[in-house]
Amino acid sequence: TFDSGSPSSASSEKPGNIVYNTAGTFDIITVIRNQCGSDSINREITIYDNIKPTLGKGFDICISAPPIQLPAASPTGGLWSGPGITDVNLGVFNPALAGSGKQTVRYTINQSTACPTFEEMEINVIEILGFNAGPNQEVCKGTILKLENDPNFPGGNWTGIGVSSSVLNSFDPYGLAPGTYPVTYTYKDPSGQCSM
Repeated sequence: TFDSGSPSSASSEKPGNIVYNTAGTFDIITVIRNQCGSDSINREITIYDNIKPTLGKGFDICISAPPIQLPAASPTGGLWSGPGITDVNLGVFNPALAGSGKQTVRYTINQSTACPTFEEMEINVIEILGFNAGPNQEVCKGTILKLENDPNFPGGNWTGIGVSSSVLNSFDPYGLAPGTYPVTYTYKDPSGQCSM
């Protein structure tokens, strides 16, 4: 017999498809009969109602960003795992440890039961490679220099002494004494998470 099960009893040796509609611990009683009489064995079965956890949306992060705590998961009490996870309880993610590219982390609840459930989140770790502001340049007084940036990294801005227009990327030496003047090209990737 199957306490709270449907069907509540069966006569076959290996009954299947016993359905439990509620979670809990229930008795299973097996009765054996032969010409010498009968005997019974009592066992318990635990039915879990493990829901699937809910996570926030995946996101982009720069590989040089400091470790962050991932958005709160529901229900609480689960464990995080995957590349870049440095604290399984708090869900701390280190992008440098995970490495560049799309990384999948997992949040699992009810790990100690027979029916753990999990949900996954994709984190895109962005790394800007090959970035270079270009070679040093020279300019004569009275001449405006067009600052050239790497075409692989468009849309950045030039800053520094003598930069007359960060939009037009021009350097004007007017009013400057002869010498060397450092200028900086700052680029931000399309996601807005990484800049160099």
